[in-house]
Amino acid sequence: MFENILDNKFKLVVVLLLLFGVMTRVVFGISKIEYRHDEMASIVLATNHKGYDEALKSPIYNSWQKAKEWKKFTQINPFDFETVKHNASKLDIHPPLYYSLLNVAMVIGGVNIYSGIGLNILFFMVSFFFLYKVLQIIFYKSNYLIAINLAVYAVSLMDVASDCFVRQYTLLYALYLATVYFMLRYFKVKKNRYLLYYAIALCLGFLTQYLFYVYALIFSVVIFLYYVRQKEVIPIVKFALVTLLALGVNVLIFPEILDFMSIEKPEFYKYDRLTTLFNSLFLKDGLVGIGLILAIIHNFRVRAGNLFYLNMIFIITFITYIVLYLLAIIPPHSLGGRYFLVFRMFNIIVLTSYFSDFLMNKKRVICKYVGLFVLLSVFVIIPLKARHNHKKLDKKYLSHARFIDGFDNIIIDNDGIGNFFRMMSRIDGDKNVFLTDINNLEKSFDEVIKGRDNLLYISSDYLSDKTKLFAEINDKYDVEYKKFPYGDMFVFRGVKK
Repeated sequence: MFENILDNKFKLVVVLLLLFGVMTRVVFGISKIEYRHDEMASIVLATNHKGYDEALKSPIYNSWQKAKEWKKFTQINPFDFETVKHNASKLDIHPPLYYSLLNVAMVIGGVNIYSGIGLNILFFMVSFFFLYKVLQIIFYKSNYLIAINLAVYAVSLMDVASDCFVRQYTLLYALYLATVYFMLRYFKVKKNRYLLYYAIALCLGFLTQYLFYVYALIFSVVIFLYYVRQKEVIPIVKFALVTLLALGVNVLIFPEILDFMSIEKPEFYKYDRLTTLFNSLFLKDGLVGIGLILAIIHNFRVRAGNLFYLNMIFIITFITYIVLYLLAIIPPHSLGGRYFLVFRMFNIIVLTSYFSDFLMNKKRVICKYVGLFVLLSVFVIIPLKARHNHKKLDKKYLSHARFIDGFDNIIIDNDGIGNFFRMMSRIDGDKNVFLTDINNLEKSFDEVIKGRDNLLYISSDYLSDKTKLFAEINDKYDVEYKKFPYGDMFVFRGVKK
């Protein structure tokens, strides 16, 4: 019963797992009530019809205006992909494909966080499909092991949280899985159409995230070494040509990507230390890192699945982890755990294969019950815990956002791309708003707040209390300081006596 399910029943199981994954994301998504910083940045890049830099050059910049005047800069211009591309090239480190698709989603669903989550759920469905296809190649003899991996992906805490976060990581994962699948499929059947699909997936990946160049390089190295060992030259030439074709098309569409691959824009990056890999492997993914270590210690020992394809998956994943880790410790790159999420399911595949004897043991019925308990935990306990933490964080954001409603005069600095536009989504149009930057405030802060009662100053969440302005505020004015999810917040009570 547990080893092989009849094809028609197994297809029903796959569909049910997909629907369960979609419903889990819908439940998490509709309970989300506030933007995070990076999510607001995505919405700015996808919707700002005048361009963020034009807003900062506006004649009303650095002056008190009604909030409704600034809200004009947050309206969507449908299908204006040139502006989206412009904004991505000037204000972000990622190419414009995701923001262009987000623009379309918001034309349909409105400028809100739920349009972005809905778009990501569509990408989840694409990811689920390609993961299923990859698993069919690896665990071709065991539908049970395929189902376990699909179940883990459908409701795992990190994947649900990532899919409900309005950034390009779900699209990146879908394209990564598609690229790997087309590569493995070509290895298996050697039909040229899969080379074309591989090139298309590469090109879309290049237009989604700049690190896809790293992935493509690693794919090329693995492909080259494999066919050298097979003493075949023609497949190497074919893969090289389609990869160059994908690169060429990408550069024609978005030439600015060449800038992102250099170190000429250090303002877009931060330096992360040696904890990056450790956190992503162990603290955030639990047994994933242990699974990798077990695979290394036992020399790719496989209990179930196709040895060749499983080893190919492991080699690609392991090399990419090491390369990204090296990038993370070399300035100016900054790679948090979310950049490693794209490989997580491949690590779980390795782990599933290693423990396949335990999961599929016919004699030890207890093993099957333990396996079912683990699945139950994944389906119920983890989602409930995640939803509890999710709602807790949203309540904190909402309580602080409502606090802003009690002030008539609000100063906002624009040093975080999403800071101002996120505030505009919360502030009533009749409020008085002063949009500026920290340098201008340091020069004329007394003039800016002169005659303004019931005043609130919200600084960017990228600033700290070490600036000269913050010291001046604390010395001269009676203020109440609050740590705000959007940044530091100062409530002005008057001048110190």
